Amino acid sequence: MARIFGLLFSGILGIIVGYLIAKPIRAVSTAVSFISDNDFQGDVQIPFILNWLPDETTTLIENFNRMSAKLSETLSALRMANLRLSSLDAAKSVFLKFVAHELRTPLNGLNSLSFIPKLQVLEPDSAEILEGGIQSAQRLKTFALAAEQYIHALNHTPEVAEDVNFYQLLEYVVSDCRYKAEPVGITCEYNQSNFTANVAVPHEIIDRIIAPLLDNSVKFSNAGCRIYISVQEQGTLIHCIIEDEGEGFDPEYCEQIFEPFFVADIQQHGRGSGVSIATAKVLAEHYNGTIKAHSSGKGTGSRFILTLPIVSN
Repeated sequence: MARIFGLLFSGILGIIVGYLIAKPIRAVSTAVSFISDNDFQGDVQIPFILNWLPDETTTLIENFNRMSAKLSETLSALRMANLRLSSLDAAKSVFLKFVAHELRTPLNGLNSLSFIPKLQVLEPDSAEILEGGIQSAQRLKTFALAAEQYIHALNHTPEVAEDVNFYQLLEYVVSDCRYKAEPVGITCEYNQSNFTANVAVPHEIIDRIIAPLLDNSVKFSNAGCRIYISVQEQGTLIHCIIEDEGEGFDPEYCEQIFEPFFVADIQQHGRGSGVSIATAKVLAEHYNGTIKAHSSGKGTGSRFILTLPIVSN
């Protein structure tokens, strides 16, 4: 009888001890699942008996509670930092838009000076000064418009677009480039393809990405030069390669050339705002793409590679 009573007592005691051990472990497991969803439910309570008879379970709970509190503080700090960054980004965009708008307003008035020579005859020196002022005003206006476009690109939200055939869109953009290049003696070489490679990028965004790269090649190439456009597919990526025989740039500028208003050669500063390809790169990155630039130096031409992900059929 005593043996049966002892076995029964041992079994009941084992169940109680097992419950006391399993309950806090289940509580820790539940709290961990909440943390994975960024939901901090507070500290896990240590059972009364473990406060009097601490063991490894007590240590586990205490360490978990400290970790949970630290994670909660870190997450709160990150959320506050993100809010501050969002506010600063919004303020920056508003400021830049304001600057671009306020620059255009007086510049529109300055552009009206171009009518003065038509209304009256000016002395040669006065006419030269006036012409210089008009050209400067027009250039500043171009800079303001380019800056505004870059700001729009930075704030662009990727659109959910229907899949489009990259090869077909490229043909349209190249046709526009030929229309600009041929009158100045520059040849665009591109072999049309019947292949299909779909990309999830709106057609107007494709145009705003590729057209500036082609325009840049035309702008910095002389009569008789050629621009070569080719396409390569590599796994889930499509590469559009644009090579020219133009002026090129120092290899050290391969990254800087995508910075807004950066000009590799100060003597060429009057030939562009330095924003168009920076805008193209920002738009490409919005759609998980990249643009890279290469050149072996001045007089060796340049090479731009646009890479976009292909949408699987």
